Formats: sequence, C-alpha cells, structure tokens
Amino acid sequence: MELKLFVLALERLSDQVEQLKNDVLNLKKENEQFKINSLNPFVSVKEQTPQTIKDELLDAKQVSQMLGVCYNTIKRMIKKGILPRIKINDRRFKFEKSAILAYLERQKSKPIQPQFYNIEP
Repeated sequence: MELKLFVLALERLSDQVEQLKNDVLNLKKENEQFKINSLNPFVSVKEQTPQTIKDELLDAKQVSQMLGVCYNTIKRMIKKGILPRIKINDRRFKFEKSAILAYLERQKSKPIQPQFYNIEP
C-alpha cells in the first residue's frame, strides 16, 4: 500500500516537473522577445499603433525651434492656416512632425521674394 502511494506521489511530482520545465521555456521565450523589443522599443509600439497616429507629435516650442521663429509667429501661422495643428484642449495643441517637415520642404523650393521697405530719412 505504501509503495503504491509512493509511486503515485512520484508520478505526480514528475508531471509537475514537466509543467515547470514548460513554464521555464515559455518564460525564456518571453524574455528573449522582451530583450529584442527593449533594443528597439518602437517595434512593438508601431505594431499596436494605428496608421493615423504613428506620426510623432511636436509642441509649439519644438516647432518654433525647428522653424527658428517665436511662439507668437507660430500662433499667426496657425491663424493664417499655414501650419495645421491638432487641438488637444482649449489651450493646448500639437503639430505632426511630418506636416512641419513638409512645410519646410515647400519653403525650400520657393524662391526668396525680396521685401522692400520704404524707410524715409
């Protein structure tokens, strides 16, 4: 009787050992996948992000630095419709980086128009 109990307990332990081995293998696979994603953290984000939101968003300060203009000029450009914005709330807005880069490319391709000012002595 004791021998049968011992055999059953041994079989149960061997099943548990096999289950633990499978769990360890699964954890190793997940760990490797995590290491790959941590080397390039944007891989998993791109896969989960919809196509419409994948562009990087910039705030007004970053855009003003890119364009070399002040914040008030950015606001005027928005009002004129030159720079498209994404409204976050009543006071905050963001810009798509691709839209700003496209604006810069358009400005590079335009010839520079000289501006003459009438200054009287």
